[in-house]
Amino acid sequence: MLAYNCSPSFNWSNLSDDDIASFQKEIGKMGYKFQFITLAGFHSLNYSMYELSRGYRDRGMAAIRASECRIRRRGTWLYRTPPPARGWCRLV
Repeated sequence: MLAYNCSPSFNWSNLSDDDIASFQKEIGKMGYKFQFITLAGFHSLNYSMYELSRGYRDRGMAAIRASECRIRRRGTWLYRTPPPARGWCRLV
C-alpha cells in the first residue's frame, strides 16, 4: 500500500485548478490508497482555536456560545458529550 502526504509545501504552481482538484483521484489510480492531510488539519485546528480565543477575549462566553451554535446549526456536533443545553443557541 502506498501513502502520500498532501502538503501545501509541494510545488503546486505548475498545476491548474482542475489538476489540483483531481490530484487525489489521479494518485489514487496509481495505487496511493492512504493520503494524509496533516498540515492542513494542523492549520485548520490552529486557526479555529485562534478565532475562538480572539472571540473569547473580545466577547467572553458569548463567543463560545456563538461558536458552538454555529456547529450545532450545521449539524456537525461530533462530540460524545451532551450538546449545549436547551436555550443555549436561541439568541445566536
